[in-house]
Amino acid sequence: MTPQQKQLTDKLLKVRLSPHFMMREFRTSTLYPELAERIPLDETDVLKFRLICYTILEPVWEMLNEKYRPKPVKIRILSGKRSYRLNALLGGRKRSLHLRSMAVDFVPLIDYLVSDEALEQTFEFIKLRLPYAFGELYWQYRRQFIHVSLPAPGKWREAWVVKE
Repeated sequence: MTPQQKQLTDKLLKVRLSPHFMMREFRTSTLYPELAERIPLDETDVLKFRLICYTILEPVWEMLNEKYRPKPVKIRILSGKRSYRLNALLGGRKRSLHLRSMAVDFVPLIDYLVSDEALEQTFEFIKLRLPYAFGELYWQYRRQFIHVSLPAPGKWREAWVVKE
């Protein structure tokens, strides 16, 4: 990363994307945080993740908050923007939309815990209530997270559950 990229990235990490999400949450990796910290950001990354926040993540947060109130609700971002190296280490596809800041892996936390019920409700809510907001939607059942992407050529309203 050049000094100019680092300066811009440091500035963009402080951007509030929506009421419940900050840009820094989308440059993360629970398995390889040191690689995630080296990923440069630009203004288009902010725009794409803001779109994901307002069209998908905020409606999910509102639905979960309504359903589980007064328990605290949080959506934890597991993976947002990835470098090619990080994507390969995570087993991502060569043309993953994470590489273009168009996909996010997340888990809904209710009372600070992951629950199969909240994962299923989140998956069904996005699939049925937000069908035009996503390109890919899948629920990694055993690994307990949801992947969602913006629509892209060849990726339009594909939804499935991965049980392996």
